[in-house]
Amino acid sequence: MNLSNRMLVVALAAGATCAVAMVAACSSSNSGGGLGGGDDASTSGDGGSTQPGSCANSTVPIIFSPMYSAYIPGSSAQTFAIPAVTGDGNAAQWSLSDPSQANLQAQSFPASDGTSQPGVMITIAGTGDSQGNLTVIATESGGACGTAVLHITANAENDWTIGNARYNDGVALHLGGGGFGDGGRPEGGFGDGGRPEGGGFHTSDGGSFFEQDGGTACTNCHGATATAMNLPFNDVSHTPEQTGGFSDTDLQNIILNGQLPDGGYFDPTVVNKNCDGGTTCTAAAYAEWHAFHQWSDITPDELPGVICYLRSLAPAPQDGTSNFGGGGGHHDGGGGGHHDGGSTDSGSGD
Repeated sequence: MNLSNRMLVVALAAGATCAVAMVAACSSSNSGGGLGGGDDASTSGDGGSTQPGSCANSTVPIIFSPMYSAYIPGSSAQTFAIPAVTGDGNAAQWSLSDPSQANLQAQSFPASDGTSQPGVMITIAGTGDSQGNLTVIATESGGACGTAVLHITANAENDWTIGNARYNDGVALHLGGGGFGDGGRPEGGFGDGGRPEGGGFHTSDGGSFFEQDGGTACTNCHGATATAMNLPFNDVSHTPEQTGGFSDTDLQNIILNGQLPDGGYFDPTVVNKNCDGGTTCTAAAYAEWHAFHQWSDITPDELPGVICYLRSLAPAPQDGTSNFGGGGGHHDGGGGGHHDGGSTDSGSGD
């Protein structure tokens, strides 16, 4: 699974919004961890500028590009932040097309080799331009620079409240058909219809066979306090360090349809811990994830709130291969492939 600008922690979890593998993140002021570390980006050598930035010839890749976050105008209760690093691993001076729309703080992020890479934490302070966009600029010491567009979704406080309630509703996940085996699959495997042998058919609305009345809580499988700890897939985060490259539409498709965007990164070990990243086992693991990761019990009025909530999580590293898209020589990279068995340098979908 390769580095990608659009990565998601689609964290294959069997929990409701257990989607975004996917997924995934901003940070909420009452969420723990994540935003600290580093110097003020306006003064640090590898930080940023309080003056508008520009880049006439963009050659330095930025991860994520494009990037996605959210903001609640007039709210002081929720904080939305997203991390960024250069794709070449070099330090940079960071700036914004409109410094009034976000704050920059220099920060280093862990790499898979035990070292760290300099980058920046971007804390959203507005909704960007008239299109909801803000340009992020990185300028390296030799003068080379790069840009990435940050798309900001304007939400209301009630969106976050609805999303928080749905994601953390406390409805437990229950497995049928004999439970899951050591390989991360139902005993007997999945049948041709994408269902566990011996039971567990899709619900009447075509949703996941793991859905429970009231809407299965996403926290069964996602986050450091995942409750379904007896499952092979759990503790998969959805913070912006994993999902910052996925659009709102990408996240919707992951949550509701079990579908990664083109080039999306998928970690088969979340479903089958014995998969070595080969074409056959990766394709099988993706098919299994796709079969159950269809949370149609998240209603249309809840979905914008769930995405807002995910973008309000404090950016934090995820164990495995999902951070900043995985692979590419930085962060928690690993080998792997696309859900169709091919290689990818795009996003993450575990």
